[in-house]
Amino acid sequence: MKLLKFSPTQIMENWPYIKECILLSLPPYVLASQDTLLRIQEQLLVEYLECWACVEDDLKKFLGIVTTQIAVDDLTLTRNLLIFTVTITEEHEDDIWLQGYEYLSKYAKVRGCASIIAYTNQEQVVMLATRLQGDTSWRMLRFPLLDSKVEPTN
Repeated sequence: MKLLKFSPTQIMENWPYIKECILLSLPPYVLASQDTLLRIQEQLLVEYLECWACVEDDLKKFLGIVTTQIAVDDLTLTRNLLIFTVTITEEHEDDIWLQGYEYLSKYAKVRGCASIIAYTNQEQVVMLATRLQGDTSWRMLRFPLLDSKVEPTN
């Protein structure tokens, strides 16, 4: 398994797959709409949001997509690598998560990040984070005020 950072050209070449993966894993605080998807695509193309492809070693098969952003806290200027979305679309070995985590950790450290942060409501992901010695004691509290949903297309 390899985690490859996609260039804007690779993003456009694979946009239908990437878009569907993003739709499947948008954070709960994001209002999903066509405008949102266009904005995400724009941010990927200017490399403000980064797109990573999880591929088999021969580079012939996608296993999933991860999007990240260097998020800087406005109050403290603390830099963190935010995992914006992660979608695994194919069966994979258990060590895929460890390999991806190790790679993203190195990437984040080089860019001066204090932590990798992510949101999830998946118990399996929480258990995995615990296994990787992540702090899972914090919880995101969400009080929805607007309802907006775009369904993935097949």
